[in-house]
Amino acid sequence: MDAPPINLVDIPRPAGYTDEVLAAQREFALANGGKLGERLDVLFDAPVDAGAEALGLVRRNVNAGHFRIFKGNLAEVFAHPVQLDILRGIAAREPGAKLVSGVRMRLVENGKLSSSRLFSDNIVLVERQGRVEVLAVCEVKAGFKGGQEATEQIFEWIEGRITDGSQLVIPRGSRFIDELGNVTAAEREIVLTWRPGRRDVPAVTGLAGAERHLITARGASHLGANSAMGVAPNVTSHVLPISSAELDYLAGTLLGRITRTPRPPALPVDALR
Repeated sequence: MDAPPINLVDIPRPAGYTDEVLAAQREFALANGGKLGERLDVLFDAPVDAGAEALGLVRRNVNAGHFRIFKGNLAEVFAHPVQLDILRGIAAREPGAKLVSGVRMRLVENGKLSSSRLFSDNIVLVERQGRVEVLAVCEVKAGFKGGQEATEQIFEWIEGRITDGSQLVIPRGSRFIDELGNVTAAEREIVLTWRPGRRDVPAVTGLAGAERHLITARGASHLGANSAMGVAPNVTSHVLPISSAELDYLAGTLLGRITRTPRPPALPVDALR
């Protein structure tokens, strides 16, 4: 059964979430929110009610699934500075490393390649002598149980799912970001094969041994040392400067006040530090 729509005006404001903090986080999200609308074309293209627009409340009720997507996209915006820090740390010892978004996987199932599925929020990779090595995998979770959610996702992919011949897919348009924050986009789809068995096939290594970085909302439950999921111990936890409840409230204010004004110029990624 589908969850009922979320009435944006009913989302509770967390205790201690001041106007100043809300305004700063809203400004940062709007200035850096290039990913906010991903997978939400229907929501954003819907006709605007003139009366609601006049009051500054373009929408009140939002589909619960769309709200979760928007909240996750919002968490990604706040996680970007954290992931840039991860990249810079790796690039200091691995020159040429880049942060890559939108990576997907095709798994070998019953002897055939599956359709592509989202692999991770972002990865860090480097090219060496014609081979690509994955150095880090990042997971961003917006919910209160963010650590456990990320644990399960990593376990699902790493423990026995990636078999010889599986493909790492970087879709056309995926962003490559270097340690200075420079961005380029993939001009074509890039396909890399895990243990291809042939030297003439572009290969990817490091999927099993790459660093794992879990990025969760402040106050989220975290990955325990004795996790039942049995994930490798090289997992580093990072905390966003915003809680899950604050993400809910901020998402509600942003969705409730969508206007047709241009997006302001991007702020520096260090603006919230």
